[in-house]
Amino acid sequence: MTNLNSSVDAAKVLFPNISSSRILLRQFSLADAEDVQTLAGDKLIADTTVNIPHPYSLELARVWIDNHQKFASESKALTFALVLASTKTLVGAISLLNPNKVNSRSDIGYWIGVNHWGNGYCTEAVQALIAYSNQTLGLTRFTAQCMVSNIGSARVLQKSGFIHEGTLKKHLIKNGKYVDLHLYGINFSER
Repeated sequence: MTNLNSSVDAAKVLFPNISSSRILLRQFSLADAEDVQTLAGDKLIADTTVNIPHPYSLELARVWIDNHQKFASESKALTFALVLASTKTLVGAISLLNPNKVNSRSDIGYWIGVNHWGNGYCTEAVQALIAYSNQTLGLTRFTAQCMVSNIGSARVLQKSGFIHEGTLKKHLIKNGKYVDLHLYGINFSER
């Protein structure tokens, strides 16, 4: 377990609303579970992301949402609902993973519903979360991984200023097959 003295004290900064021109990042609630199940339950999401299984049940969505507070207080993850600012429609999720204040760094993970691909919402969310994390939490280094086959996710990272730092060969097994992952990184001062 991460020592809270050496990491971001997530309990003090739990789930602020972070907004940009078209999107709002906010805390998930159990009322979001059906939308999460519908969005994350699409097989294309499971096929293009590292940690989302298929099928994705309503109970799994509820457990995932229910664990957000615990993971935030343990500085394991700070996960936000990605919603459209104009309609408050849930379209995906974005997380700071293992934020660490001593090393001034965090991983970033995200997914967005298939019907919302190609609109730039994920890029906007990544940029808003990085800006918040730098200004409020003092984080300056961010990394992200995506499956080599997930060209859309790689594009989100590139448009957000991330640099390809390498490829992790046969890094995990997904659906019974080895999967290579691209590793991207950005130092906030490089933006």
